[in-house]
Amino acid sequence: MSRAFVAVLLAFAVSCGSPPQVATAPTATPTPTPSPTPSPSPTPSPEPTVALADSYFKTIQGYEWVTPPPEADRIVRDAFNKPELSQYASGFALRLLTKGGDPVDMFVLVMAMQPSYAALPGVLDSVGKGFTTTVAKEQTLSGRRVLFYGTTTPKVSMWQHRTFIVVLYGTQEAPMSSFATLLIDANQNP
Repeated sequence: MSRAFVAVLLAFAVSCGSPPQVATAPTATPTPTPSPTPSPSPTPSPEPTVALADSYFKTIQGYEWVTPPPEADRIVRDAFNKPELSQYASGFALRLLTKGGDPVDMFVLVMAMQPSYAALPGVLDSVGKGFTTTVAKEQTLSGRRVLFYGTTTPKVSMWQHRTFIVVLYGTQEAPMSSFATLLIDANQNP
């Protein structure tokens, strides 16, 4: 391409410039009506949300959560579907456990508490006393206080984690404590 041709193209482009503006008749601009300035209102504190009981069943390597048979789930729902409990709890979930597909003689019941009740002091102890009259052995697993009932059948480990009361049922204390530790650890960071 010759220099002369490039120069002609540049000159043509510069001479074309922007498209011409079309003249329009001026229009009246409406005047805004003054309105009172709203006074600031306090920002409400966020309300604690109700957590779903199912959300506590985090993946734990080597274990599988198994949904119970419909009749077992129905029995649990019937037991907890009482008006007097609905003011305290927002839901329940039950899961059986297997390890590599084999049963491990443990299952977990999670009760999601209403946030206003979960925040009350002594909730775990109150639930424990409502569960049995036997004295619990206190344990600390992953920094969490756990009540262990070794004289009940099945044996029970129970702890509070945020708005959840978690109940682990089993037959032997050592595997129950090991699994409880894994489950608590899996739920440490929401």
